[in-house]
Order: sequence, then structure tokens, then C-alpha cells
Amino acid sequence: MLPALLLLAGCSDTGLGVATADNATAPDIEVSPGLLDFGAIPLDGVGRGEVEVRNLGDAALTLDRVELSGDAAFALTEEVDRLWIESGGSAVLELEYRPINASDAGFATLYSDDPDEPALPVSLVGQGAFPSLRIDPSPVEVGDVELCSWAEQVVHFDNIGEDDLELRQLLLTGEGMTLVDAPELPQVLAPGEGTVATVHFEPGRAAGVAGELWADSNDPAGAKQAVVSATGVVDGQVEVEEHFRQPDGPWQSSDIMFYVDRSCSMVDDQANLVGNIDLLAQALDAAASDWQMMVTVDDNGCHDGDFLNPETDDVPGRFQAALDAAPGEFTEAGLTIITNGIERSLGGGCNDGFLRPDSKTLLVAVSDEPEQSPDPWQDYVARIQALAPTAAVVAVVGDPETGCPTAEPGTGYIEAADATGGAFLSICSADWGRYFDIVGELATEGPRDRFELRWPAEPDTIEVEVDGQPSTSWTYEPDPPAIVFQ
Repeated sequence: MLPALLLLAGCSDTGLGVATADNATAPDIEVSPGLLDFGAIPLDGVGRGEVEVRNLGDAALTLDRVELSGDAAFALTEEVDRLWIESGGSAVLELEYRPINASDAGFATLYSDDPDEPALPVSLVGQGAFPSLRIDPSPVEVGDVELCSWAEQVVHFDNIGEDDLELRQLLLTGEGMTLVDAPELPQVLAPGEGTVATVHFEPGRAAGVAGELWADSNDPAGAKQAVVSATGVVDGQVEVEEHFRQPDGPWQSSDIMFYVDRSCSMVDDQANLVGNIDLLAQALDAAASDWQMMVTVDDNGCHDGDFLNPETDDVPGRFQAALDAAPGEFTEAGLTIITNGIERSLGGGCNDGFLRPDSKTLLVAVSDEPEQSPDPWQDYVARIQALAPTAAVVAVVGDPETGCPTAEPGTGYIEAADATGGAFLSICSADWGRYFDIVGELATEGPRDRFELRWPAEPDTIEVEVDGQPSTSWTYEPDPPAIVFQ
């Protein structure tokens, strides 16, 4: 009789046994912290942090690699290539953070031979500590001031950011307005600190005055602006002068060309333009206009992207894509580019189809520099109107003579706009919304007999001129206030 054979799993009295999967040796990865927060770091600074990697298993751990994802603000100080960590041992990964945005986030994913967690992510977060200037109040309203007297308004300049703010320059424009009790500049303001200056207004006439207060600093958003308003009055009365231009339509179709200066100083203005371009499309659609737009930034005046029209989806996105084209050497010579664009709109040129018969042509020039073409502006206007007789220039440029802190006077463009029956619109203003209503009116409307006023008026004090000559062929309507020609 053969003896029976008994196999025992596990430990036996003789020390023999068969190991099971539960007793197999394996590495076990653990990291600390699971979220690495670098905190607030200045934009030109570097934050550093560490992640400890521990092996809690009973076999050696091999860390194959570490991959970073998310914002590109994070980096390893040394690349990881098959790092070996013994059982019970640990290693430290060093990471750096260089802010890109106000808030950055990403992951460092650790790939190892841990059978349970072969890919273990560590969250990475950080904030860009940057200065932020606030002008308070904004807008600055001085109010009504009697002639031969004065009034003042204190303005605060506060650093509401997380890094030191260097206030470099303050500039106030506006008739009868001066800045007094201003701090000595440059001045460094720590987070939470502020300084003050005072707007002083002495009216020289009974009229409303609009000014602008500019503050230049190291705020990444650039120079900040506050509109300043005040009114000179006599016994509560104010003199107001308003100008209107008769449209030369009505026009059922409009061809609108945008030239945009692509120099580095124009980044904010380009964003303002793109942010409001939908308002123009909506105004043209509301007027049932058969409109088309093109954008040109290159020397040859050829359009970038497709013509935009009522069928175009995402007008702002298409407009921005066209602006992203590379500029040429004439980027600050807008009338050269516009003229080239018009001359290439006929005879199979690159803009063929842009100029249409019986259509209003508007040429919108956007620049923070004076016009810098080699020939006088009159020469370009003559060449343009020889091919596009209805063409009018709309100049979105710096203020005449004085300009502003962010733009030089738009000399050349302003004269071309006046000569063609277009419009001058200040690039110095922060609010461009109304501008696109004006462009829409030029593109569609015909002569009108009613002109609404900004404020009510005393009928006996109203004076009206047409083409520089006094006119009496009108009546005044009080609600809403308007001049109506008979």
C-alpha cells in the first residue's frame, strides 16, 4: 500500500511551504504632498517646491519618469530617468514655478513599477503675484462749477495686486483741468498701499469739459485711464456745442476695409477692436445692409482671411484670425496699405470683388501713430477716390495736436477723414462701443432732418449753423431734445 502524500500550503512544522500571491514582494509608492502649492510668486520670480517619493513596499521601486502637463509654468530642476528607490527608502523631486498667468495649474505624473499605482499624479498650482493699479473714483466727476470759481476732486491710486507697484507717471488732459498735490514720481506702492492726487478745475467758459486722467505703472495691464468730466456754468446754465455730419446715403450695400497698425504698442487697441466688431455687424444687419468687410495688414493691401459678410459665423474670431497675419514694413503707413488694397480690388487683383457698384466704401484706419506714407495724404485720397468715388476714411487714431499717453496725434489720417466726409474717433478712449454705431450710420444712412441733442436746451439760446452759415429753418423739440429742420 502506497503512503498518502499531504501537501500543505503556508507554513509547516518542518518550515517548508508554497508562497501565495498575498505574500509576494512588491514596491508601494507614496508621495507627499499630493498637491504642491507654490503660492503667489512675482511675475519675474521663481518659486521652488519639493515632492517626497517614498517606497513603502518590500521590494525596490523603479521610478521610470515624471511627465508634466497643464500650464507650462512648471518644470523639474532635473529630469528623472529610472530612479531606483530601495524598500523603505525615499527620494526628493525638486520643481520650479515661473508664473505665466494670474493662476497656473498642472500635474506632475510619476510613472513607476508600483503594480497598484503605475501612474500617480501630483497636482501643481501657483499664482502670479503682479501689481494691479486701481484709480478711484473712475470716472472722475467734478460737477458743475460757476465761472470765476474752482472745484477739486481727490483721486486715489491704489495697488490692489500682490506685488510692488511702481507708479511712474500721471497725466491729466482737459480744458481748465490741472493735477495738484500729486506725489513725487516714480513711487513704489506695496500691496495694499496707495497715494492720492487732486483734479483741480477752473472753467474758462460755460461748457461741458471732458478730460482724461492717465496713470502709467508696471501694472501688466498697461496704462490705466479714467474719464474726467466737469461743467462750467453761469447761474446754472452751460454752453454746449455739438457737431453733426449728414450721411450721403441711403446705401443698401457697404464695403468696409479695415487697416490695423500691427506695431507692438497696438496690442490693447487690437483687442478693443476685436471685442467690439460684432457691434458693427449687428448695426449693419439691423439696417438690412448688404455689407462686407475685409482686413488688411500687409504692404500690398491684399485682404487677410475671407471677406466677412452677413453669412459669416463668428465675426470676431474671423476678424482676429485676419489680424494675426504678418505685417510688412509699411505697417505704420496706413494710407499706403489702404490705397494698395483699393487698387487691387479691380481687374482680377487680390481683392477682386470688394468694390461693388452703388455701394458705400468705408476705409477704417486704426493706428496709434501719425500717418507715415512717403507721399502727402492728399495723393492717396485722390488715388482712392478715382476708383471708389464714395470712399470715406474713418480714422481711429490719436487726438489732434496733443495725442495721449498711449497714442501720438493721428496726423494725416484725421485730415483724410475730414476731406472724405468720414469721421475721426479717438483711439485714446477706453469705450469704443459708440464708434461702431457711427461707422454703421456712415455705411447705411441717408440725409436726415432730425438731430437729437445730448442735453435739453433753452430755446432762446440755441444757435444753428449749416456748412458754417447761420440757419433759422429749424424747430426745437424738448422731449427728447432735438433740432428738426423744416
